[in-house]
Amino acid sequence: MSRRKSSSASAKRSKRARAFAAGAGRNSHRRRAFSTVHGPLHLETLEARCMLAAVSWIGGVDNSWSSEGNWSGGSVPGQDDDVTITLSASSTVAVTGSSVTVKSLDCQSSLSIFNCEMTVTQSFDLGQTASLTVSGSGAKFLASHAVDANGSSFLAINGGEIQCPFMSNYDGGDGLFSAQLSASGSGSLLDFPALTRLVGKYDVGVQGAAFNVINVVASNGGQINLSAVTSIPASRVGITASGTGSDVDLDALTQITGVASGTNGQSQLEVDGGGMIDVPDLTSVFGVSLIVGPDAALSLPALTQFSGGDERLTPTTDLKATGPNSLLDFPALTSLTGKIDNNGGITAITASNGGHINLSMVTQFLPSRVNVLSSGTGSDVDLSALAQMGGSGWQGRLEIEDGGTIEVPDLANVFGVSLVAGPNETLSLPALTSFDGGDDLRGPRIDRSHGPARSIRRSRPRDGVRRRTHQSQCSDCQCDGCI
Repeated sequence: MSRRKSSSASAKRSKRARAFAAGAGRNSHRRRAFSTVHGPLHLETLEARCMLAAVSWIGGVDNSWSSEGNWSGGSVPGQDDDVTITLSASSTVAVTGSSVTVKSLDCQSSLSIFNCEMTVTQSFDLGQTASLTVSGSGAKFLASHAVDANGSSFLAINGGEIQCPFMSNYDGGDGLFSAQLSASGSGSLLDFPALTRLVGKYDVGVQGAAFNVINVVASNGGQINLSAVTSIPASRVGITASGTGSDVDLDALTQITGVASGTNGQSQLEVDGGGMIDVPDLTSVFGVSLIVGPDAALSLPALTQFSGGDERLTPTTDLKATGPNSLLDFPALTSLTGKIDNNGGITAITASNGGHINLSMVTQFLPSRVNVLSSGTGSDVDLSALAQMGGSGWQGRLEIEDGGTIEVPDLANVFGVSLVAGPNETLSLPALTSFDGGDDLRGPRIDRSHGPARSIRRSRPRDGVRRRTHQSQCSDCQCDGCI
């Protein structure tokens, strides 16, 4: 048995030896064949290889991007470079002349581009409180990928364009600092087609601070594309379109909520002089003023919920149309809530100097504080479907003066609301069947203010004894019967 195993092993070793010898022979043949090649050796040129560079601003020459001495390495950044600028936001780096392309840009300073183009092919970061300004016909900034610019300002001026097709979020941040998104002048454009979340300024708990708003402003023919923004959550943002051809596109916006007005402005939508704000899908507004100036219209065809919010948001929330050919249009709104706190704030609905406000589908003002004023020839507030106004513990007001009109043909029930007509004016309530003066602390008046007719007022006298009415020749009577 052991001899058979030994013979088998010997045979296997012999077979491997013959195979190795055969392979060696073949390899030696290849070596001999290679050794027979004659002639000079040739070197093949490979393609150029460029290492990506990190380039930093060192300054020392001037504020010009094109000055080589301002950059580490002594040369202006190119298309393969990652660029960092760490100057403060109050400093500005100027890009002029030749167009510029870089791979990425982290810029903590402000950046000004004049009459040329700049492209960032990868990430673009702009520091909080810094600004990007693009000015002049043909001037353009393009960020081809992700953008982080929370709390920064974007300014397109005199035909300049800023395009950030991949920026999906903008947060205004700290309310102690101002910021704006602005396009001013014909051909000027801010283009943020992928932005879905826009947050304005918010408080940071600093007592007595002068809080700011984010100002989104299209003026003198400028255009701002925010067509993918679906909501503006509780924050301070003021959106304005002023001048023919000016437009802020908020086609997808469904709700906007304001917060405290702060010293330097409040949350609002405002148009004038032919400017337009596109909000076809806006259904809910809370604590935000809506203002229209001369020769402009703001239409909210889908709006079904409006609330003035509480006084902590802002003392007054305005619905206002002022000047000839001004129109504030709410064709689908059926109920409206004014201020809902106990601190004296109001929602003021004002048509003046020929302005028009269409609230023709509103059937009730829910218990809250709402003042309605129509002032000036041609001014009109259409409340033709309104059936009741006021409620327990609240005060409101309907007032006309100087030729203004308020249409309330169906108003049947009034509680705690003052009804005021100026000299030679008529406030007609043909369907009114129930009028209640409300509680003594918020008593209304039926008043022809300073006119020849007698005023009727319900109030609490100084002696604490309740009197049902007091009559006087003037609404400003200060006799002992009136508080």
